[in-house]
Amino acid sequence: MKKKIIKTLSGLFATLVVVIPACADGTPPAIETNFQDLFAEKQWNAMDALAGKAGEALSVKEKVLYGNSLWFRGDFKRGLDVFREVEKNVPPQILPYLRMRIVLGLERTGQTCEALKEALALEDEKDDVLAPYVYYAIGRLSRSLGEASLAERAYRSMALVASDTEQKCTALRELFALSAADADDARALLGLEPLNEAALDVLEKTGPPYQAKDALLLAEASISQKQHEKVLEYLSNTAEAGKSEEQRISLLAARAHASLGRKRGAADEFYGLASSDQVDENLAMEAISLLKEMARRENDGYAKELLAALTVSGKSGVRAGAMAALVETYRREGDEKQRIFWEDKLLESHPQNPLAVPIMWERGWGAWKESRPERAASFWDAALQAGPSNRDEAKLLYWLQRARKDLGQNTSDITEPLRMKHPLDYYTLIALENPSFPVSEGKSALLEHAGHDLENWGFMIYARMHLLQEGSPGSVYRAALISWWLGDYYGSYLQAHAVYRQLPRDGSVPPELLDILFPLPYADYVRNASERFSVPSHDIWAIMRRESAFNPGAVSHAGAIGLMQLMPPTARENAQMLGLGDDFNLFDPQVNILLGTNHFKRLLGMFEKVEQAIAAYNAGQGRVKSWVGDSYDRTEWIEDIPFDETREFVRQVLANRDVYTYLTKIQDEEED
Repeated sequence: MKKKIIKTLSGLFATLVVVIPACADGTPPAIETNFQDLFAEKQWNAMDALAGKAGEALSVKEKVLYGNSLWFRGDFKRGLDVFREVEKNVPPQILPYLRMRIVLGLERTGQTCEALKEALALEDEKDDVLAPYVYYAIGRLSRSLGEASLAERAYRSMALVASDTEQKCTALRELFALSAADADDARALLGLEPLNEAALDVLEKTGPPYQAKDALLLAEASISQKQHEKVLEYLSNTAEAGKSEEQRISLLAARAHASLGRKRGAADEFYGLASSDQVDENLAMEAISLLKEMARRENDGYAKELLAALTVSGKSGVRAGAMAALVETYRREGDEKQRIFWEDKLLESHPQNPLAVPIMWERGWGAWKESRPERAASFWDAALQAGPSNRDEAKLLYWLQRARKDLGQNTSDITEPLRMKHPLDYYTLIALENPSFPVSEGKSALLEHAGHDLENWGFMIYARMHLLQEGSPGSVYRAALISWWLGDYYGSYLQAHAVYRQLPRDGSVPPELLDILFPLPYADYVRNASERFSVPSHDIWAIMRRESAFNPGAVSHAGAIGLMQLMPPTARENAQMLGLGDDFNLFDPQVNILLGTNHFKRLLGMFEKVEQAIAAYNAGQGRVKSWVGDSYDRTEWIEDIPFDETREFVRQVLANRDVYTYLTKIQDEEED
């Protein structure tokens, strides 16, 4: 994988052959070396040696490349010296990026005043990619020098030219840190970070009375913080509001009243919103969801009555939503008679509504388990006509194929859309008999891209920014390769997925894209853990891809940490077994991979089947032991997992596992 990416990058770089000058005695030079290839391969020591020998024979471009090689090693002082030496000789289109490196080099070597002077000189550069970073540097440097007004101007400019949410959030947060933010800044930041405390404090001081949009921002945050009295306080002190704002205010007020025990009035308000023809359907569905929660959590008969009333009034989508809410409510209560009644109503009146898909799936699954494939097929075929999600479509196509095979029927009309639309899906990978792996024979013309000229000078981060801004499949693919080269495996993974979504579905994936959709990062750590615990490396990568998408800083809502998403108690238990004690860092990729692999090895020892060990990695071994029965069909067992999250986890890890098994086999063949 690494060699492929380096080869691709170096192949697209301009050829820079460094010719070493003749020796003093007139003998010819010993070598000619492609300086660009050394950079692409991160052969830093070789570049040092070559730069030392070549001296002034290095061209301007080669010197800039060498300066960037020093930069990537953290040798900012020497890199700064190189950039200063060539500053007057680089082409105009490259100069702003070299000057930005100089700004950062001065900052990182403690020359703050000089860095600010250089940054201010860059303000006039008309470069959409560079501008936010120039303003950020000006703000950061001027603030450290006590120039608050200059810092504020810079951060405001950064917010205006920001090209993405992260940049805008950074600029706005800095304004709040300067105590220079106003109400408009607060509104902008709360639109991106609804619970930002500094922004909430500023906005709260604008009233009462509050503008309707401000009251809603404050109320939404207070609901998240379970401060229900404050919700009502904000909403009751609101200036004139538009119709949609009034409806949102009514919904939030009803939520607060329900949380404060005033349930009947809240239920009436939810009903009124859901049944009104004047209310946006999304808001109406939210009101139905809140009624459902009241019925489910409080066993509230009145909420059920209102949901039942909604099944015969209002818009078609609202009626279907109310029926689906009643189905779920009675399912949770274990009232089979009422559940089936409302399922029948929904299937009879709204068979083409996506809300009917789960019911059709379950009824088909029940028929399948009763060995009635014809009835199962009829339900699954109907579900496919109701507009299922991509996830459900792949599942339905697979099981419809199984049912038709049992009936001795032709399945080509099912297999083909499954293969074409979902080439890397779990269901596709298990559906095809003796399949050739869904990889294109040749490279895709859509992914071809000449790269950005900044790459040839070693400004890889800035080149990536330009490529992402371009946005074509080829440019984003190229950016993903650069992200990998930079060690940003998470960014590379996200960019690869963005490319995959843009490509036409033709039943296969270009091999060069498959390599970064299913990368092999942290290879040394993975292989060491694999050998130490006798766990296949493809299992480790398969879990890592599903758990964290290769983000070593990932933290889940439940508190799981790092690449393998380990809960701290599980990590401590495994660390003690391995003699690591309590002094370990789960954000360290090597440690996280080691502990996660040891944990999975233990689970493999507890269960006979790998899919059961995978399920236990997500749900815990205690639960999975209770799911293991006597008779066993692997695919059926997975479908019967009672937890949606665990079921999907097992599917995705198994699909990852199949792809990684293929890729590691190909890699081993290439190395041989």
